[in-house]
Amino acid sequence: MLMSGILLFIGLLNIIQFIINKDKKEYLWLGITAIVFSFRISTTDFCAITTAFPFINAAVKYKLEYMSNWLVPLSILKMLCVVYPVELDYIIFKSFKEKYLREALYIFAWSVGAATIILPISIGNKLVTLSQICLGLFAIYVIALIVVNIIKRKPHTYFYLFSCTILIIGGGFSVIYSKNKTFLPFSIFPVFLVIFIFIQLLLLATIQNDIYKETIDASENLKKLNEAYLRFVPREFLKLLNKDSITNIQIGDHSNIEMSIMFSKLNISCENDDCSQEEHFLIFNQFLQTISPIIKNNNGFVSKFLSGGFMALFPQNPVDAVKTAIEIQSAVNQLNKKLKAENSDNSISSKIGIHYGKMVIGTIGEENRLDDTVISDTVNTVSRIESVCERLNKNIILSENQTEKIKNEDLPDCELIELESIAVKGKQQPLKLFECKGAAE
Repeated sequence: MLMSGILLFIGLLNIIQFIINKDKKEYLWLGITAIVFSFRISTTDFCAITTAFPFINAAVKYKLEYMSNWLVPLSILKMLCVVYPVELDYIIFKSFKEKYLREALYIFAWSVGAATIILPISIGNKLVTLSQICLGLFAIYVIALIVVNIIKRKPHTYFYLFSCTILIIGGGFSVIYSKNKTFLPFSIFPVFLVIFIFIQLLLLATIQNDIYKETIDASENLKKLNEAYLRFVPREFLKLLNKDSITNIQIGDHSNIEMSIMFSKLNISCENDDCSQEEHFLIFNQFLQTISPIIKNNNGFVSKFLSGGFMALFPQNPVDAVKTAIEIQSAVNQLNKKLKAENSDNSISSKIGIHYGKMVIGTIGEENRLDDTVISDTVNTVSRIESVCERLNKNIILSENQTEKIKNEDLPDCELIELESIAVKGKQQPLKLFECKGAAE
């Protein structure tokens, strides 16, 4: 009776777990198996069912006992097919569509089971042999399935092999007990049933643990992937689009905003005119690694790395862009000192244009290839301002719009010098520009 209660408890617990999470069908089938085993134990020898429910007649007791012949193998096969998802037409036999064999076994089992429950016990008794044949067919198929999964080295298959071995041994002792009660005075089959169920629980717990580990690994990989994406699409860019993750980005997401924009080009000169492109590449990379933290510390971010330069955005305060430009010029001087100390023939200079205006930032491209971009006349204007820097050999030039935004700010390291109005390509009116002459120059 104790074994029956344990199995019933385990069965109900698994079914409740399935009700909570309907994706876990393996718990449903294991729960059904445990409950049917409980009925099987409760209806033999000392009949616990009759003791607990004296009003139940013998016919009902026998019907509950017969359930183990057809419902247990069906549940075990269903559980196997959930643990090892059956998507192919065959698992074992290639000569025909094996899924039809499984469906035939299911229909056979349900039909025999329904008949033993619905029909009178006098007829149900005659179906016992048929249900035992059903049990044998399922057993053969399940064992074949386990063997194939062992050959294919599927995980956890040895759990099933061990549990089925336990059932077979328990069944053998049950036969011995039924034939010779002197040799075996009491049935130990219930013990084997409980061991079988506990092995299945251990298996499902192992599978859940593996799934948990896979989920953790997938989460870590996703985190790393997201961080890798953020090296190409800045986190600050996502914030401007009001997105908390790159996975939420869609084609056409955009935002209208006013801010300062910086356009810079790095000029690398070589005394002997014999410097390789690789040297220039290394110096340019060193320059970018130096100035990127400066931009970030001043509340800006690099939107684009361009050929020989970059474009940076400063959404918080126009003063941030000017401070960054001054600090970059100081960093350029330090890099030149470092190159000279290394006896390098190279020297660098940075030309920076800064403008303030309206722009649209967003994503463009197609389904399989997205890119972030800034679209505005402001971008074209700041590019032209940077080209004026190169033409006039000035390090930092600000537009009139940018100068207006910082005129009331205290910038001791920046002396604003008005330049002559310059006609800029794409502009009908001459552009009024100001040089920012920093203390580092």
